[in-house]
Order: sequence, then C-alpha cells, then structure tokens
Amino acid sequence: MFSRLARDESGATAIEYGMLVAILAVGLIVGITGIAVIVTDMWDGVGSSVNAT
Repeated sequence: MFSRLARDESGATAIEYGMLVAILAVGLIVGITGIAVIVTDMWDGVGSSVNAT
C-alpha cells in the first residue's frame, strides 16, 4: 500500500502550479511596490514644482 502511495503523482502537478502562482504573486507584489515608490516620488516632485510657482 505504501509503495503504491509513493508512486502516485496525481497531486504533484497541483502543488507545482500552486508554488508557481505563489512565486509569481510575490514577484508582482515586489515589482508593483517598487513602481509605486517611483511614481509617488514623481508626483511629489510635480506637486513641489506647481506649489513653487
């Protein structure tokens, strides 16, 4: 029974897809956070320029 269970790979694909989705989600969150900082700094500069004139 244990050898049959050890050879069963039916759940392996679902776990691999889950790990892939998790890695992609972390990458997207890190990327979006980095872009958000850049955009916020840009708009702060625009706001400072408008207020200075």
